Amino acid sequence: VSGFTGVFVSGTETNPSITFKDDPNTGIFSIDSDKVSVTTAGQNRVNFTSDYPILIGTSTGVEYESNVVNGIQIQSVSKARGGILIQNNGTGSNGNALVFARAKGASPNNTTLVADNDQIGLIKFQGADGNDIKSEAAIIECKVAGTPGINTMPGELLFKTASTSSGAAPTTRMTIEPEGKVIVQNGIISSGNVQITDPSFLLVSGYRQDKILIPGVYQDPSLNNASLGYLQASTFGAVNGEAMVFK
Repeated sequence: VSGFTGVFVSGTETNPSITFKDDPNTGIFSIDSDKVSVTTAGQNRVNFTSDYPILIGTSTGVEYESNVVNGIQIQSVSKARGGILIQNNGTGSNGNALVFARAKGASPNNTTLVADNDQIGLIKFQGADGNDIKSEAAIIECKVAGTPGINTMPGELLFKTASTSSGAAPTTRMTIEPEGKVIVQNGIISSGNVQITDPSFLLVSGYRQDKILIPGVYQDPSLNNASLGYLQASTFGAVNGEAMVFK
């Protein structure tokens, strides 16, 4: 050691180069160029690399789509070691938050305004197809849906699933719009008693809260759309002595 600089051999996961007197198989080593690794009990646990910043449970990162990598990757061979726990032990009423944020600047901690239709965040579900891990089964997506401004961020949630067709990408099946309207579309949502098929959709309308609207079932001029029908459930009393009316 010279001054404040130390030069060490690379070491291995069972014999790290920086270690402890009474625990020689726990410490820090370098598994390869531009990589720093942490080992405990002689097993590589965490790797910091130049290409994939933080790798847990593996020393080799993977792309989840072409030319796209994660800042953090966790690999495991069992449920016991592959999850993430976020626990709040405070005495207050608030819980923890998982936040997906988006700005349109090109630097960290930016607050440049986003625009209508910009994607804010995704939760993706992908499975190995025998070739790679890039095949998407389902997506939950949040987008800006309107004009944003100071303390105003209109948004919508899109729920997408992939069909059984070869090479099919996830398609939007349900959308929650900014004012709370829920649209179910493009496919069968149930094989039981309730079934909405393409090109129909299920619309729960805020201006008629006692209605479930189904296109092409019944004409009601009061809805200002002759193509919409409805299933009416009375929540404040019977209609003509009945608890539910099908029209």
